[in-house]
Amino acid sequence: MFTKKKEQCLHCKTILNDKEATGAVCTHCKPKEAEIYQKEICSMSALEGEFSRLWTQCQRCQGSLHEDVICTK
Repeated sequence: MFTKKKEQCLHCKTILNDKEATGAVCTHCKPKEAEIYQKEICSMSALEGEFSRLWTQCQRCQGSLHEDVICTK
């Protein structure tokens, strides 16, 4: 119980103080906030596409596209 979780800037990973904790970036990275946000959205989209592709591959391997995947690997 001696450690506390603190919010970090998405770009430079510095710890945000109390007034900055409402946002996702520090004051130093604030001018680049739109660029950082766009990069995060592109990254999330790529991960969602990969998940979808792998999920479909698992369903085909299992033999059913309507059942949950029961494999553990």
